[in-house]
Amino acid sequence: THAGSKIEVALDQGMVESNGKSVALCELEIELKQGMPEHAVAVARKWRSQYGLNVSTISKSMKGQRLHGDLGGNPIDPQASSNQANQNPPKNTNALVKAVFESCINQILTNASELAVYTNKKREKSLTETRQEIEFIHQLRVAIRRLRVAIREFSLMVDGIDLAWEQPLIDVFRDLGKRRDADHLIHQLQPAMLINGSPDFDIRLKEVSVVNVGSVDVASVDVASIDIGKTVRSEKFQDTLLCLIGFVNSQNLSAQTDAVNVNKNEKSNKNEKNSKTKINKPKDANNVLKNRLNHWYKKSINGGKNFVELTQTQQHSVRKHFKKLRYLAEFSALCYDNSAKNSKRAATFSLNLKPVQDALGFYNDELVALEAYRALAKIEDRALFAVGWLSARCDLNAK
Repeated sequence: THAGSKIEVALDQGMVESNGKSVALCELEIELKQGMPEHAVAVARKWRSQYGLNVSTISKSMKGQRLHGDLGGNPIDPQASSNQANQNPPKNTNALVKAVFESCINQILTNASELAVYTNKKREKSLTETRQEIEFIHQLRVAIRRLRVAIREFSLMVDGIDLAWEQPLIDVFRDLGKRRDADHLIHQLQPAMLINGSPDFDIRLKEVSVVNVGSVDVASVDVASIDIGKTVRSEKFQDTLLCLIGFVNSQNLSAQTDAVNVNKNEKSNKNEKNSKTKINKPKDANNVLKNRLNHWYKKSINGGKNFVELTQTQQHSVRKHFKKLRYLAEFSALCYDNSAKNSKRAATFSLNLKPVQDALGFYNDELVALEAYRALAKIEDRALFAVGWLSARCDLNAK
């Protein structure tokens, strides 16, 4: 029992065997039998802290099926994580926030669970294994970005969103970015430059760090130094996941009335015509998203008009504006039934933003690569070809 709630805690140990293969099993299941979900989460956080546990969505049945068919898990994208959420379209901000956070958390948990079992054993991976790992990393980073947008955009609409959740998400996002950036250099850019006349050298043997464009993120060319499993199993990240699970299942978020946010620092005299008191009580979820979409649409359009003339930091901001716009468009699709006309309009709008976001992402990738090769050039003369090749492409990519 915990605070009046009844919670079942079961430890499963042993082996899962199928098709002549086996895998060790050690799981702690925490199940709420009666009471408040927050209490079950509190118990889970205590056990996680004491024994260094990590959340997993990989069931015993899934482990057995994978052994039988020699199959791995599949990365989950935003569309797959939202399939259940918009079966019952939200009508108020509480329901909207619940649907959005559930979609983001579902995507995070599924991809993080797969990456958490990774070890940093130095063995040669097949191209298929490498590509699958990168796709898990990509989808987890997308999920984290989506959740960060949700935290920022909805924090003033409902109670219970803790802005402190964002930092552990940022930390994992950056570490995953190191692995992703290194893979991009090794498996995509380097082969492309070899075709175009670059001297051949193995950049995996070079240990060099660079400062990412537009942020304080640090990337490394040395893939072996990046322990993905350890990153995902980190204490703060796992504790944040449990807090988020508690939030989406909390009684506060399940309430049917919208939150009312009053700026207490301002005067609240209703009779004063020039009063600056702000009361945020949106009529429905649609109005909330409409206002935020208009805000980021204007910023994105204004930033894109003179993109080439902007500094790299300003260009990075424009890229983030477009991401926020696209994710909010995806969130708006949750407000409608799958068959609704507006749902299709929201999906079409989001899809039309993808080429712009892809172009901005490609541009940023090459800027990050350029900084990496500039750092490499200080210790490896053969990297100078890449510096010149990537520098010459900057203006073209920006256009």
